[in-house]
Amino acid sequence: MIQKSLRWIALIASLCFFSNPGGYPIKTIPYYSLYTLARASAPAPITVSHSKPGMPAIIRGTLITYKNRNARKVYIAGDFSYWKRQPMERSNNGVWFYIIPFDDEERIIRYKLMVDGIWINDPVNMDIDDDNTGSYYSIVRQDKLPESKQISFHIVNESTRLVEFRVYAPHATIVALAGDFNNWNTEADLLKKDKNNIWRLQKRLPEGVCRYNFVVDGTWQLDLYNPHTASNAAGMLCSVISLP
Repeated sequence: MIQKSLRWIALIASLCFFSNPGGYPIKTIPYYSLYTLARASAPAPITVSHSKPGMPAIIRGTLITYKNRNARKVYIAGDFSYWKRQPMERSNNGVWFYIIPFDDEERIIRYKLMVDGIWINDPVNMDIDDDNTGSYYSIVRQDKLPESKQISFHIVNESTRLVEFRVYAPHATIVALAGDFNNWNTEADLLKKDKNNIWRLQKRLPEGVCRYNFVVDGTWQLDLYNPHTASNAAGMLCSVISLP
């Protein structure tokens, strides 16, 4: 019991970090920690690590929770799932939870919960909107969430293969991108740092598989939150992007 309580205290402390826009470091917690949830709370940004086969190694999104020990099945549906029901998981303390994946484009998301066949809005989320049927949608405004420091590349335009490379490096003075597409040149593609210490560069890539590394103040490193890796011709481990 004491050990469970300590895990829950650690989780709450982590969630406080996630929701703080004032520049505290954002931590990644293990997915299994969610099974110690003891109470429901308003939607909050969260970053978790997952070891289950077929799941992303790092999941970033908005944590939705609903407490009901007596419920047999709880689903969530919304814009993020094209209103297809998604099963919520249940903690050891009767808290149902689900992570709505963060989407750079779908910033404002409407959702509802289905509890044993009955649709309801999220009772702990005060941000609601009329659904024109006598009930309410719950709202998640992901544009209000702080950008995670656990950041990776983002495909800006799939048809033109425009990719934005991103890396959090608060103490770096020079960050470069080197890969197949620029003959591993460490001076051709330099990233620019924004006010949040995230370095960015948009670049159109060729079709197919591209290998790359960041070069941070002369040190070669992987894109840590891109789980796809391979070796280059020199045998060095590098990150990989596949584009149609």
